[in-house]
Amino acid sequence: MNPYLDELLSRPANLPTVPAVVQRVLESFGDPDVSLHALGQHIGMDPVIAAKLLRLANSAYFRARREIRSVDEALQMLGMTTVRNVVLGCGIKEAFAPIPGLDLRALWRHGLQTACAARWLGRQLKLDAEFAFTASLMLGLGQLLLHRAMPERARQIEALVPVLAPGRAAVELRALHFSAADASAALTERWALPASMGSTLAAVPDPLHAPAWSPVAACIHLAAWAVWCQQLTAPPEALHGGDYPAQIARKLGLAAAWWPEMIDALPGTPAPAAPPAPARMPAIAELTAGLEELMS
Repeated sequence: MNPYLDELLSRPANLPTVPAVVQRVLESFGDPDVSLHALGQHIGMDPVIAAKLLRLANSAYFRARREIRSVDEALQMLGMTTVRNVVLGCGIKEAFAPIPGLDLRALWRHGLQTACAARWLGRQLKLDAEFAFTASLMLGLGQLLLHRAMPERARQIEALVPVLAPGRAAVELRALHFSAADASAALTERWALPASMGSTLAAVPDPLHAPAWSPVAACIHLAAWAVWCQQLTAPPEALHGGDYPAQIARKLGLAAAWWPEMIDALPGTPAPAAPPAPARMPAIAELTAGLEELMS
């Protein structure tokens, strides 16, 4: 364990207190025999999460043919993976009180948008796209821990590079000897999630130099870059290390035409591949359409 990171996690006050239903979902990752019905009983005891699950099941995103009226019906329609993601997403949001200097809504929105983009990329590459979605949701936990436990250091880093910028992790490593992604990975270990979750999260900032190559981590890296670029309002020189991650894309076998047209012209991006081109990722707003219940 990194001693600097160990210090961050050694103080119980720094760690989030997750709702009981979220704790049960976390435990279910290691329980191959967990049933939808058993999980539904836990979800039904949390009216806020249950209500969001029902609203999501009835949203345009899932195009239900009839009204979904109960948690059990929602579980049957959505399936275990989606239900886990919904509960994790809602629970993680509720686990953290407002933190001065950190826009929680922006952080959460970025995480959900990254998750949708990573899932799209994972499907194109025939990877575990749902795992990419779940891991992306967990990635922001490290920023929450950092801003709660070390607010002054977080503000100093923020003065150099924005929280969501692609170059953020490199600055954190220089300043803290660990990145927020490392903190996210360590927290998943504390929660006894599968080891693959922690190793994937730790590899996201620099997948080419991680101890082991993780295609899912590379997908999340590219997805986070795409989300950042689509939201970019600053001049190009303010990208903070955000040039197109060409080496990562090449190692994944992605041709240059996968990203949306709206960011084709960014500095550092190569010319689009000649036809026939691979599928182009839809705009982030299209990928997340109908998932507003997770962001509210």
